[in-house]
Amino acid sequence: MKLKNLLYAFLAVAALFACDPVDKDERFIDVNKTLGDDQNDQKDPNEITSAKRYVLLEDYTGQLCPNCPDAAPIIEDLEKTWGKYFIPVGIHAGNMAMGPMPGVNVLALRTQEGDEYYNSVGTPDMPAGCINRVGSPEKINKWISLVNDMIGQEAQLWLNVSNEYDEATRSVKVTVNSKGFAAISGKLQLWYIEDGLVGPQLLPNGGSTTTYVHNHVFRASVNGTWGEGFSLAKDEMKTITREGVLNASWNADNVSIVAFVYNDSGVLQVTKAPVKPETAVEE
Repeated sequence: MKLKNLLYAFLAVAALFACDPVDKDERFIDVNKTLGDDQNDQKDPNEITSAKRYVLLEDYTGQLCPNCPDAAPIIEDLEKTWGKYFIPVGIHAGNMAMGPMPGVNVLALRTQEGDEYYNSVGTPDMPAGCINRVGSPEKINKWISLVNDMIGQEAQLWLNVSNEYDEATRSVKVTVNSKGFAAISGKLQLWYIEDGLVGPQLLPNGGSTTTYVHNHVFRASVNGTWGEGFSLAKDEMKTITREGVLNASWNADNVSIVAFVYNDSGVLQVTKAPVKPETAVEE
């Protein structure tokens, strides 16, 4: 089946499922907020006495969801406003996501882990996002105000991730450094995400394209679907290293590691670093 005909079939299939439209007037909210001094980038934990809270957005999305591209300008606006403090992850899941199809060479971004995350939050109409895993998934017209409310608060821990990449084996060594400002208990999660993926996407105008650029796409977990147990005492410093291998289809230049600590109250801190440090872009 030709890809063009396949996309027409996607249009018909997508009409059978929920997809949440958002009025253009609800997309943007002006913000004017300063975070002041930030010690998150300090390399020596002994010198760190506080840290600002970064914010994780889990964007539940799909290539068969015509309204999901409406989330892109919201995310871009937040990235321009907050830079490194805002970390979006696009999770392709559920019936709106494309999985691998036998005999069809097409970019498919649905993952088993993504489906588990999507099911755990109640399979909301897309696009929908969880902000630091606080409360229920929200429509995109609420994302900016929720991020603005959470970002830059005093964090309970400092978190830093750095990576060493081996070109020959495509293996990556992930090092997570942390320091507690209070006693905490939860889980540490490490994810691979990838930018610059070009593939099919249904569009809000009723059309479709095969050259949509998908960014900050969840690819897989480094340390299990739900991460691993993690705790810190007040003033305790901890270093954890984990290793993984990049899938042969991923572009290592565009892959990053997202690291976050979470518990029942939400995400306590999140950070991100490219797999290949030389590909990092200065803020």
